[in-house]
Amino acid sequence: MAADFGKVLEKIKTDNDQLRYARANLAKALEKLDGRLNQMKAGIRVEPFETTKGGPVIGYRRFSTGWHITTRIDGIGGITSEAPVTEVSSDQQVALMPHVGALLGKIAEGLAKELKATTSATKEADKLLDAIRAAT
Repeated sequence: MAADFGKVLEKIKTDNDQLRYARANLAKALEKLDGRLNQMKAGIRVEPFETTKGGPVIGYRRFSTGWHITTRIDGIGGITSEAPVTEVSSDQQVALMPHVGALLGKIAEGLAKELKATTSATKEADKLLDAIRAAT
């Protein structure tokens, strides 16, 4: 029997070491993604949305430390707040990771809409400036 316990304990140790390593890699990947989005200055708010009905929530917003992928967390007294995914539990990070691609798509879509609106506004501003120059 002692040999069986030894095998079980060794399996637990091996699996636990691999789990810690995988969680650390996931956290590092999310940090690097946040950093890359900040480096690109990709600043467009994406309201938190449910990934699946009743599933985890993911979004993108600005905090004092920059733009971050976010999720909602429940606090004391039923208070819900939005927090950076890099600061939540690894279980929540694991649940959200399959949905990061959809979030990036929403960020790209929001930036494209913002670009279109800004380009249109810039054309109008140029016309206004041309009219002001002509009038002086």
